[in-house]
Amino acid sequence: SGAMGRNQKVKNQKMGKQEMRKALARFLFDPKHRVAFVLLIVITGMAIVFSTQSATFLSRRNILNIMRQTAETGMIVITVALLVLSRDIDISMGSALGLCSILLGLMLKSGMGLFSAMLLIVLVGALIGSFGGFLVAYLKLQGMVASAGILILLRGLCYVFTKGYPISGF
Repeated sequence: SGAMGRNQKVKNQKMGKQEMRKALARFLFDPKHRVAFVLLIVITGMAIVFSTQSATFLSRRNILNIMRQTAETGMIVITVALLVLSRDIDISMGSALGLCSILLGLMLKSGMGLFSAMLLIVLVGALIGSFGGFLVAYLKLQGMVASAGILILLRGLCYVFTKGYPISGF
C-alpha cells in the first residue's frame, strides 16, 4: 500500500504539471492576453539587449536602483489598473501625488519627524481619494468629471503651498 500511495502521488504530480502547462498555453495564446504576452517578450528582449551592452545592468545595485526609481509610478499604476478594470478612470492621481509630495517636503523642512510626516501624508492621500469616491458614489458625478475637478483643485493647492517655487534645502 505504501508503494501504491507513492505511485499515486507521482501520477497526481504529473497530471498537475500537464494541467499547468495546458493552463499556461491557454493563457499565453488567448487573444485577451496577447498584449500582456507581447509586452513580456519586449521587456525580456530589452533586458537581454541592455545586459549585453553593460556588465552592470543586471547587477544587484542597478536592479535595486531601478526599483527605487519606479516605486511611486508603480503604486499609481496599480491603482489606475484597478480603476480601469472597474471601467472607470481617475486622472487626478498625479496631482494628488504632487500635492502629497509638496506637503511632505514642507513638513520635513519645518522640522517634523519623518515618521509623523509620512503618517500625515498617508492620511491626506486617503482623504483626497475618499473625497473623489464621495463625489462619484454619493453625488453621482461621472468619474472623469469628478477626477478632472479634483485635479484642478489639487494643482491649485500645489501652487498655493509653494507659491510657484520649488521646495529645497531639507
